[in-house]
Amino acid sequence: MHPVIFAHRGSSGTYAEHTRAAYLQALADGADGVECDVHLTRDGELVCIHDTTLDRTTDGSGDVADRTLDELRTVNAFSWKGVQIPEDFGDASNQFLSLADLLVLLRRSGRRIALAIELKHPSPFGLRLEEALIAFLMDEGWDPESSMLGLVEVSFMSFNPDSMRQLGESAPHHMLCQLVADVQPHEVRESLRFGSLAEGALINVLRRALKEGEDLIDRQEVGMAGPGVQYVRDHPERVRRWIEDGVRVRVWTVNTEEDALFLAALGVQELTSDYPARIRLAFGGTRPYSFGMTGPLWLSGKMQTPIEDYALVSDLHTGALISREGSIDWLCLPRFDSESVFAAMLGTPEHGRWLVSPSSADAEVVERSYIDSTFVLQTHWRTPDGDVLVTDFMPVGDRRANVIRRVQGLTGTVTMRQELQIRFGYGEIIPWVSQNAEGGPPALLAIAGPDALLLRGPRLHASDHKHVGAFEVSKGDVVDLEMVWYPSHRGKPEPLDIDDALDATISYWRAWAANCADDGDYALAVRRSLLVLRALTHEDTGGIVAAPTTSLPEHFGGARNWDYRFCWLRDAALTLEAMMTHGLADEALGWRNWLLRAVAGDPEDLQIMYGLAGERRLPERELAHLPGYADSVPVRVGNGAVDQYQADVVGEVMVALEKLRRHGVKEDNFSWPLQRALLGFAEKHLHDPDHGIWEMRGDKQYFTHSRVMMWAAFDCAVRAVRDHGLSGPQDHWTEIRDQLHAEIMERGFNRELNSFTQVYGGTEVDASLLQLPQVGFLDSDDPAMLGTVERLEQDLLDGEGLLLRYRTGNSDDGLAPGEHPFLACSFWLVEQYALSGRHADAKRLMDQLVGYLNELGLMSEEYDAVNKRMAGNFPQAFSHLALVRAADALQMSEGETSVHETMARE
Repeated sequence: MHPVIFAHRGSSGTYAEHTRAAYLQALADGADGVECDVHLTRDGELVCIHDTTLDRTTDGSGDVADRTLDELRTVNAFSWKGVQIPEDFGDASNQFLSLADLLVLLRRSGRRIALAIELKHPSPFGLRLEEALIAFLMDEGWDPESSMLGLVEVSFMSFNPDSMRQLGESAPHHMLCQLVADVQPHEVRESLRFGSLAEGALINVLRRALKEGEDLIDRQEVGMAGPGVQYVRDHPERVRRWIEDGVRVRVWTVNTEEDALFLAALGVQELTSDYPARIRLAFGGTRPYSFGMTGPLWLSGKMQTPIEDYALVSDLHTGALISREGSIDWLCLPRFDSESVFAAMLGTPEHGRWLVSPSSADAEVVERSYIDSTFVLQTHWRTPDGDVLVTDFMPVGDRRANVIRRVQGLTGTVTMRQELQIRFGYGEIIPWVSQNAEGGPPALLAIAGPDALLLRGPRLHASDHKHVGAFEVSKGDVVDLEMVWYPSHRGKPEPLDIDDALDATISYWRAWAANCADDGDYALAVRRSLLVLRALTHEDTGGIVAAPTTSLPEHFGGARNWDYRFCWLRDAALTLEAMMTHGLADEALGWRNWLLRAVAGDPEDLQIMYGLAGERRLPERELAHLPGYADSVPVRVGNGAVDQYQADVVGEVMVALEKLRRHGVKEDNFSWPLQRALLGFAEKHLHDPDHGIWEMRGDKQYFTHSRVMMWAAFDCAVRAVRDHGLSGPQDHWTEIRDQLHAEIMERGFNRELNSFTQVYGGTEVDASLLQLPQVGFLDSDDPAMLGTVERLEQDLLDGEGLLLRYRTGNSDDGLAPGEHPFLACSFWLVEQYALSGRHADAKRLMDQLVGYLNELGLMSEEYDAVNKRMAGNFPQAFSHLALVRAADALQMSEGETSVHETMARE
């Protein structure tokens, strides 16, 4: 058994509340060492766990020191770790020491050590630490050219623009380049510890060097982070010599099975991974390594599938998410917004799943793809005994809520396994299960209240509140499994002709895709994105859900977890635009009819979102029984933002309907009067603050984007009268429009910053400002817009070149700070670059973003580029429609406008 190491990066908020439990679990697992950095709870409590030797000096649970944030402010910036120095260091024994004290002791000891300092904390607390560290090193005579400070060798990696600016001219150009890119193997010396170490781990290195009496230059331990895997691949013989010499080698962060097996074969003793479940599979599911977690996914010991490893299948009523391992971990029946029957994605298998995969621990996925231009998923498995092909789909047009899983033998004979755990009511309700006993084909029936599920296929047997079974397939064999939902008071549905259902489903998707105009450099990504938008559209009502999932976290371990299984007017309007641009007029007209039904009534009752059929009551509640994806709680169903006032929504709707008119769709005696009523609602609330496009849960404000969208609403009204001959007070609407324009330029544009701002009179910027040219408020190359883009790049671009929505730490959005870049915002930046003459920048960023699509062409709401994983609900309509717009903008900037209309409004 290899050493057990639990590792967790410094964090704040709800992460801290899990850290104690994770720490104690690591001890219970027999950990040889535990490394945790500083954690701040939402209440300001400072939780410090730092125990690499398990010298349990407090309450028997390890060296744990708690302080409040107020106490923290009274001590030296680096004394919070509470490191104790051994007695042989005299007066320093048993004292809390600062970094400066440790450096003095290090010099006194005559030992040399390398310090790799990671500066990537966006919080004010983290910035204060960085400022103190940089100031101290400068005062001590740190020479960035040689990276030497006495006997201490220092190097920096940072994703923080403020830290880079603070280093200023004292750092050489090549170092600043590395600070920005962080892509090269970070080798200080081949014999020194190097890598990405947060402030707490930095002190740990010093402490261990002092306490253990070991000189790390003698290669007693080598830790490699960031691009450490690549370093080992580049220097395998060197690493092998270290190991033969007794050096303890650790590598962060190992995120592929191939890398894990390579390192294990080389003899590397310790690994950490963002995806421990995936890496364990490389070892057949056994535990030759206990993997530390560099993020929160491992805090509770759950083996959750990365979001990007899921596939979607849809029947235009609902959708199932299927993991790379062959498990349906999320499915709501019969509609997207129904209660789930499988909810393992937000918890554990005990909350419901349906697994179909080879039983061999050595099985591997050779290829996973959709049949061209469809949502029919095929997974090619390879085992030591043969190959099989699993085809997963939801039949379209049969008016049944069902999932088909076909297993075909390709070579040899393969044993397949099934594990079925049906849990109605979001994983809370265990059904009554029975199997036919008449000797006919096997069928399993599960009933609970109004819901019934019928599974036809190989027989299963009960085992510990689930049903399991196995069956064999040889070359040429076909085994079909059909699961169908139906109201429990009705009779059982008849068996389906699987061949006919498969052919009809493939034909439907291909016929629909054939109507898409999707030429250009990104045609495949555009087509898949349009297919996603169709897959999220309810066949009967025309309503478009933002995503088929709820509560996949925007910030792992945090509280930014929302239910997206509803129809936002804003998202649907933008989706309509994308579909119209690509020749899908029927879908656009269907959405308009849904809109007219949904918003019909008193304009004062206008909502920002509705249910699939236009339902208005979408109360938000929390599901306390679900532990959440990556311990991200609460898990929410319903959405409290339904009651918010968001002033931009009328503008979004009016812009979409104006474009529909420009495509030749005539208004009728229902649609135009309703739009006039919406304009009356907007005028009545013309001077009211709102919650903004990002649904801030703080106080209402005058958001610049919202005010611009109000301008757009009245601009569209003027165009409707002037260009299309519709009735209305054109002069009055023109006056309101022009007054709004003047107001926005006066109050929403900060001349000192040369930039529009998030709110009137503020200094912060917001990525939604990139939509100003999209609705014609000004041109993409207008000086005011170029100044705004420059400010956005300065304030909101992260270290990987992705654009944040806004600074969560500097905005009153009612939640703890922290989220990953919202992908739609970066696509908006591509569009802005393309239409303002920065074609090379647009192409570079577009290529980067398209590279984040999973192998099936699906994309979530956000992306953690540092750890290379998706975040937020999945797949996300907003991300995919923004991809389509960005691709169109790039094509237009190259002069290829023959297929699509000009995106910029006249």
